[in-house]
Amino acid sequence: MEADFSDKLEGQAKDHDSEIKAFHAKIDQLTVECKFFANNVSRLDLRDGRK
Repeated sequence: MEADFSDKLEGQAKDHDSEIKAFHAKIDQLTVECKFFANNVSRLDLRDGRK
């Protein structure tokens, strides 16, 4: 019984770690995209529609 509980917790910890890694990867991707768009908005003149 105790071993089953321990195995379940270990499995949840691994799932949690992989979920955190996936979130970090997504954050990195969105950061790169945000910087790309921020750097290129002036070229497209899309800041807020005013001139």
